Amino acid sequence: MKKYLKSFFSKLRGSFRSEQRSEYQELARFILSDRHFSKTKGTVKPGAFLPAKDGNLSVFGVDGLDRKTIKKLGEQQVAEKQNKSLKGSGIVDKSVPEEQNLKVVVDNNPPRHVNITGWPVEKHEQKILALELAKMSRLETYE
Repeated sequence: MKKYLKSFFSKLRGSFRSEQRSEYQELARFILSDRHFSKTKGTVKPGAFLPAKDGNLSVFGVDGLDRKTIKKLGEQQVAEKQNKSLKGSGIVDKSVPEEQNLKVVVDNNPPRHVNITGWPVEKHEQKILALELAKMSRLETYE
């Protein structure tokens, strides 16, 4: 069984790698906390879109992936690495951060990984931009 699972995940990782691109239109911010979305309202909360202390917001390009594959990507590349459960994702078009003068930088490390950079230093300014990203995103829940 262990051999089978290792083979399965190896093939799954390979499928994500083969789909790498230099640009993605649809970006997924994977959500690991219940406080980052409202299931009853069907919305992503702005806190989900705040950048990390390094000034980057980690997202993944999900163009061409179905819901099940997006969920697997989030579990494998984000949730499992943090020993948490994947709650959902906020899907946003790359034009949204670009319209806020943020940069969308594909690094494919891990496969399909993208950073949203260029955030202002001031926290209140970050919150304003995060609010706009959240407002324009589509919530997908996985529970």
